[in-house]
Order: sequence, then structure tokens, then C-alpha cells
Amino acid sequence: MFNGITELGWGIRRYRRAKISLINSAMLPALIKLLTPLVAIPAERVTPRPKGDLFYFDVEAEHARQTEVHTLAHQYFVNEDARKSVLEMLGKNKLDEYAIEAEAMRIVAPELEKFDRLLASYEWRLNKALRSLAELRGGFGRHLRASVDRVIDGKILAVEDKSKKSSTPSA
Repeated sequence: MFNGITELGWGIRRYRRAKISLINSAMLPALIKLLTPLVAIPAERVTPRPKGDLFYFDVEAEHARQTEVHTLAHQYFVNEDARKSVLEMLGKNKLDEYAIEAEAMRIVAPELEKFDRLLASYEWRLNKALRSLAELRGGFGRHLRASVDRVIDGKILAVEDKSKKSSTPSA
């Protein structure tokens, strides 16, 4: 029983760590998603839209913007100046580091839900095992208390001592 309880405890700890790692692994994609609408296309990279073309899309300018977004996002995690710059950019749009974390959680929400179900199952099984142990321990404690009370009250049953009987049969 104690091994099972230990295994359940370690399982819970493992799932909690895995959830944190799952969220952390989504931080870069989350930051990229948040930065994409905030980073402007450099003016010198924008090609004027041809007259009358409503569906024109400047591929080169968009590529330049995506390159800038990815560079900023990667640098956020390794360069303090880039981090400050990104936080300032987010701040101008009423966002902060918690917005990055929230977006990361949103990205991995389906996986987090699975982990939460597994975690709840482990926690339920652990609580059930602990309740069983408490009942077992409580039952043993009550039995021991009753035995001690009988000894204290002098209500113990006489136990026949076979060593005092003679080994010769009576005639």
C-alpha cells in the first residue's frame, strides 16, 4: 500500500512538472502570435498597391515583418535589451508578460486538459488510498485500544498453558 501511495505522489509531481514544461514550450509561439500584429512593416519594404487591385498582398514586406517578429521573439529570451524592447512594445498595447503566458496556455489548452484529467485521476486515487490507510490504521488503533483496555480492566481470557499439563495419561 505504501509503495502505491508513493508512486501516486510521484506521478502527481511528474504531471505537474510536465504541465509547466508544456506551457513553457509554447511561450515562443505565443510571443510570436502576440508580436505579429504589433510589428509594423518597414516603410521602405512596402511596395505601393497597384491601382484597382483590392487583393494585392506584398509578400516581400510580409516576409520582412515575419523575420523581424521571429528575431524579436527569439531575442526576448536571451537578450535583456530585446526583452525590454518587446515588453515596451507589449506595454503600449496594454499587454505584459502574463499575456504571453496566457497565450501559451491557450495554445496548449487541449493538452493541458488531458493532463488535468490525468492529474485529477491520480489525486483521486491518492486520496482514496490515504482514506483506506486512515481507516485501516483507525481500525487497528481501535482494536489495540480495546485489547489494552481489557488488559487494564483485568478482563483478559485465560490462556491454557499446555506446558503445565502432565504428559502421562490418567488411568
